[in-house]
Amino acid sequence: MRYLLILCVFVFSNLINAQPENGTDQIYQVVEEMPRFPGCEAIEGGVAEKEQCSKEKLLSFVYQNVVYPDSALSKGIGGTVVVRFVVNKEGKITNDSILKDIGGGCGEAALKIVRMMNELPERWTPGKQNGTPVAVYYTLPVKFKIKEAVVDPDFVVLDGDSIWVKYDEAAIFNGGEEAYQAYMKEHLEYPFIGNIDCLIGVIEAKILIKSDGTVKIMDITDYNDLGIHFWYEAIDFIHKSGKQWKPATFNGREVNGTHDIRITFKPTFKCKDIIENYDKATDNINAGLEFYEAEKMDEAIEKFTEAVDLFPENPEFLAFRGQAFLAADRIDEACADLKKVRQILYVPWYDQFLFYVCK
Repeated sequence: MRYLLILCVFVFSNLINAQPENGTDQIYQVVEEMPRFPGCEAIEGGVAEKEQCSKEKLLSFVYQNVVYPDSALSKGIGGTVVVRFVVNKEGKITNDSILKDIGGGCGEAALKIVRMMNELPERWTPGKQNGTPVAVYYTLPVKFKIKEAVVDPDFVVLDGDSIWVKYDEAAIFNGGEEAYQAYMKEHLEYPFIGNIDCLIGVIEAKILIKSDGTVKIMDITDYNDLGIHFWYEAIDFIHKSGKQWKPATFNGREVNGTHDIRITFKPTFKCKDIIENYDKATDNINAGLEFYEAEKMDEAIEKFTEAVDLFPENPEFLAFRGQAFLAADRIDEACADLKKVRQILYVPWYDQFLFYVCK
């Protein structure tokens, strides 16, 4: 499902008499020449042509700059927000307010666009009464509409967050993978209790890097059954990494995007042989992945097997080899590895996968 933002902007007034608002002799609601959005004064034609041009440019400005709030999208909020502001005698926007709101941050989103108008290089052409510039109220309805479409989605909504699945640049740790590894080495705490049994392995997490750079954990997997102490440290590490991430970008703006990270835990003292073997097994996995990408399955399986021989109960290594067996159409061996993964690692979605592999 894709959500499309459709913004319809109309300009209207409620009164037909050119009178100041009650209680003031300064601000009119309707005048002989209503204020005009900038960019139309040089065109040929009279007031009517310039007013039409002004409405079109205003519509374009709003459409290009307004952002449908994530909170409104996640709750399915749509409708029309009505804002009002004053175009003063100098063409500056003042006294902006919301006349009608629909919630979900839509009113604030509409007001933000109004306030952006004062940052434009040209000001509005002020309204005129009897040929004299005057301050005039301007009413602007902005319609927020969520519409289903049959095209591929740009984003999905999950647990209240809009997550982009299309982007120009993916979310990345500031400085890239090498910087991430250095940051992890400096900031990741290894639970002291793990040194007793020389616990070593990886916790993998899917994180959401929001457009403001903050981080939210979407999913976490303990591939080596390291235990709750390691979970706490992994979660704490992820939270500390907030603001270290560069958000994804789409159509020139930063958006929410996901990223998969691996958090590697190694003992901090003794356990030297285990650490060396783990590093050797990891090198074999990386070499196997290169063969796998090159579709050289026999060589990939050989490298993955060397890693499994060093750590027979490592479900991640078994999963890599199981996938390679599957790609090589060695179904029985694939099934054996993947069933073992399921026995060691509680990953419920594996059951459906095994149903098709291990018939």
